Amino acid sequence: MVIMTDMPDMNPGEDFDAETGEILPPKPTAMVAPEDPFGGTIMGPPRNPDKVMARLRKLCARQGMNYVYSWTVKDRQNNRNVLIEGATIKLANDLFREYGNCRLRILEVDNGPSWTFYALFIDKETGAEYMRSFRQDKGKNIGGGMKDQSRRLDMVYQIGQSKAIRNVIVNVLSNYADYMVSEAKKGLLEWVEGHGEDASKWIVEMLGKHNIDLLQVEAVVGKIIGKWSARDQAAVMAQLRGIDENLTTAEEEFPAPEDAKQVLADKEKKKADKAPKKEPKPKDEPEQTAEEPVEEPKAEKPETSDDDGLPSGMF
Repeated sequence: MVIMTDMPDMNPGEDFDAETGEILPPKPTAMVAPEDPFGGTIMGPPRNPDKVMARLRKLCARQGMNYVYSWTVKDRQNNRNVLIEGATIKLANDLFREYGNCRLRILEVDNGPSWTFYALFIDKETGAEYMRSFRQDKGKNIGGGMKDQSRRLDMVYQIGQSKAIRNVIVNVLSNYADYMVSEAKKGLLEWVEGHGEDASKWIVEMLGKHNIDLLQVEAVVGKIIGKWSARDQAAVMAQLRGIDENLTTAEEEFPAPEDAKQVLADKEKKKADKAPKKEPKPKDEPEQTAEEPVEEPKAEKPETSDDDGLPSGMF
């Protein structure tokens, strides 16, 4: 029979010394990281910037037409429209994957007429965190005249979420994103130069998909499609890529169908007025004397121009 002696007052989980009756200090236990409901705790090999750049370069060479888009900005100071290039959502997603050892979290707050998406970028190697917010209007026009409002609202939600993710990636990894846009533009132009017919076919298909009249695009380029250069085609493809990814709309990029014909005519006239006019042939020059030899004028180098209807800096 074991007789229990008086025991010290103890809390659950505490231990005591049987001989002295003293409460022992807690035993050290291994620290356990709090459970992550999103997972993603696995770390890959340490990031190698040179290898990252090499992989990105290869992707840009193959995915040029999917990585760059353009949208129109009004230059009020010079009263003109300017095309600006940017990274597509596909570029941002591939950059995130190839950069490696990073994670994204996104939180949505419903404000009634709009949503605010908070996208958090986490670099697991350095511990750095960076957040960007994006406000998406629920009434955003996504074109196409969609009648199913439930489906339209779902698309608007997905567009806002994708833009928030894209924005945080291209901001925190801006140097990589800028490099990819530059390389993608080169890759797209090189592809168009070697596949002009395929580029034209792709353009026509995209116009049909988004109910855009060819004349609307010709009005922006300032030429009919038969006179487009490879740079013209590449620029149009970048605009259509932005429309296809819901980063911009046809209404924002092109004139209305009823105005397109006049816009094209005005641009063609303006270009014709700027073209150098032929000077009349000079009259017979007086005979030159032997005492005053006159050197023959040197042939002037032909002037070069990159005025092909595109804003400067576009491709």
